[in-house]
Amino acid sequence: MAAGVDLKPPPPGAGALRAARRVRAQFRFSFDGQDGEVVCIPPGNVTRLVQQLAATVTKSIMQIVPLTAHSRAGGAFSDAVWRSLANDENTEVTVCRLYLVPPGGKAPERERKEGRFQVLAASVRDFIEGELAELPSSNLWLIDDSVVVSEEPDEPPRWEVSARQADVDSFRQLWRGLWERALAKPASPDASADPLVRSADMMAAVAKMSCSNRMYVEGTCSWYHGAWQHLRLFNLVSSPGWHDDFYHESLAEALRRSSATSAVESDADGETNRRAKVLITGTADYSMLAYVLDSAERAQIPVDVRVVDQCRTPLIACQWYARQRGIPADLPSAGDSQVHVSEMDMLQADDPGGQKVFKSEYYDLIVTDAFLTRFDRVEAKKIIQTWYRLLCPGGTVVTTVHLHPLDAPRGGILDEVSDFAVRARDRAARWRPYIETPLDELTTAARQYATQMRSYDLGDVPAVRELFTETGFIVEHDQPSRVPGELRPATYTQLVARKPGG
Repeated sequence: MAAGVDLKPPPPGAGALRAARRVRAQFRFSFDGQDGEVVCIPPGNVTRLVQQLAATVTKSIMQIVPLTAHSRAGGAFSDAVWRSLANDENTEVTVCRLYLVPPGGKAPERERKEGRFQVLAASVRDFIEGELAELPSSNLWLIDDSVVVSEEPDEPPRWEVSARQADVDSFRQLWRGLWERALAKPASPDASADPLVRSADMMAAVAKMSCSNRMYVEGTCSWYHGAWQHLRLFNLVSSPGWHDDFYHESLAEALRRSSATSAVESDADGETNRRAKVLITGTADYSMLAYVLDSAERAQIPVDVRVVDQCRTPLIACQWYARQRGIPADLPSAGDSQVHVSEMDMLQADDPGGQKVFKSEYYDLIVTDAFLTRFDRVEAKKIIQTWYRLLCPGGTVVTTVHLHPLDAPRGGILDEVSDFAVRARDRAARWRPYIETPLDELTTAARQYATQMRSYDLGDVPAVRELFTETGFIVEHDQPSRVPGELRPATYTQLVARKPGG
């Protein structure tokens, strides 16, 4: 045996420890990389990062804050840096913050465009539809015009601090484009009225379970309701948003006109609440309900809304949306407005089931968007007669009707269905940071929608007007309006009709 050689066995667990150290070294190498100008921060260290970085800012910080950032830590980081600098009266640091507000996001209550602390908010929809090449989906900052801090959307999110000139230049270019567009067109303060980003994926999942009605040639209408909100998000389907000014103005006017004759009910304290009674007949989701509730708020007239559709899926969406607005759907409410839903085919309004829904109710206002062309002319006339019967004297119908004779072909397109699917895929790709449904699934759903969707030709403006006047309505407004259209550019008549009397 050689002198001085220690032949003692290794301690228990030594092999496992060596293996663990090798794995840790490999992790550190892959996590940190080889670039000396980039430092990666492990998840869970955002608080310490905030404390250390806030103290290093000497000149300026620019913050891009998407309101659907992948983690709450992003907002915490941004707010902490903001508070740290705002509370320091001796600092000359300039802080600029830009919120990217998707449908359903809430813009800051007050913008500040000048001074040491500046805040702007811009609509994600405006950027995407303006075909901006890139939008960040997570938090991004530039400190002292020299260091970029970004939240990497891993699970859980991690942070990266980079002094690479390429990263700094990329941020500057992105910031200029976003800030200038935000100055030119700030986000609407009521962007939260239509929470499409939060509900589109949810509706796609719900439709697979709750759609049960046969629609056209399919066994259920899930192909329609499942795709609808994504396609509306992409601005590819007819929706009230295509007639925004018309609905806001017409609904407010109809509600003001009805306020003197609205139903009077007593609340829990015996106080009387005057509510205008509104009926929505047929809806793909909650969008028409949103316009009614918005118009009621602006006119300061509480409403009692009943939503009727033959499928449960859009009714679930309306109940969900009402609760987002603080209105307990289908429950007694001591609040200003109420929302009720009923699953029923409007063509069966005179059947026992319909009589049970409507009882002896009369409505001040009936509203629906692009609903009549879901029926042929005979069925559409029956719907209009039902509206007339359900309205109180002086009551109003507000709606839009697709005018097929005025459609324009999309130039140079041989296959309009394929063109629709391609446009859907392109716009879906732009919305990828904000939705979870896979791109291929969205494209397939868009193609199926374009293939299955059916709209009946009810004629031109005089022909549509005749459907109402023959029933006894006084048509007060029927103005054609050009819209992007679904498969091709289209024209709709924006129609307001009143039942005599009142």
